[in-house]
Amino acid sequence: MPETMYSIKMRASRAGAHISGAERIVPAGFVSQISEHLHARALGHPKGRPDSIVVTTTALAKDDIIYLPELAVSELPCASPHQARALVTDLLAEVTPHSEVIWNYLQTVTGLRGAMVIDSATGQRVEPDKQRGVRASTMDHRSSLSLAAATEPDSKNYVREARVLAAKVASCPHVLAEVCISDDPDYTTGYVCIRGRYHRIANMKLAGTNQGTRVIVVSRADQEALAEISAYLENQAVIVG
Repeated sequence: MPETMYSIKMRASRAGAHISGAERIVPAGFVSQISEHLHARALGHPKGRPDSIVVTTTALAKDDIIYLPELAVSELPCASPHQARALVTDLLAEVTPHSEVIWNYLQTVTGLRGAMVIDSATGQRVEPDKQRGVRASTMDHRSSLSLAAATEPDSKNYVREARVLAAKVASCPHVLAEVCISDDPDYTTGYVCIRGRYHRIANMKLAGTNQGTRVIVVSRADQEALAEISAYLENQAVIVG
């Protein structure tokens, strides 16, 4: 029988407000160590100490996991949020006439557990739950199959985790592009993922602000397509690399 893998997900909050989250997909022998690591990560988050940490562990059959290649990466020089705006809107203009509207969402919406979903044709938000967004979950990098890599310090994981997320979103049906600005106050680098390439952009926001969110731009926004997008992003197990 194929070896059972486990999806481990952590969510930390304070007074009901989301502070941080993380997840891994690992073999059974790593579960206890990874769970301990994720608790420690939640307790040391720069947004403060949570009053609730929930870690959920779920068995996965290896045959249920999709393996994806890593995305090609471009590093775009950027000195300020003003310059980031020009870079982001120029990239998004390849797939939607509403790139400025999307930049405005990035600057004004924060605190969602998931991503906004934007109809490329109208520029309107179409995710069913506007307070939550659509979560991309159940994913990891292939290197997490090594315990040493899976438990290394967060400073070494940040870029890799973003690229895993972007790879999963990019593989989702109907997705044209994704933009991310982290809501962590100490992390100001974001990205645009479009046409299979991950564009890493420094200084997308000023340091010290909790403003941050993710936007997914889709080619279809009918009920059937949105259900397919949500099911894939939230439930399909993916390992990248």
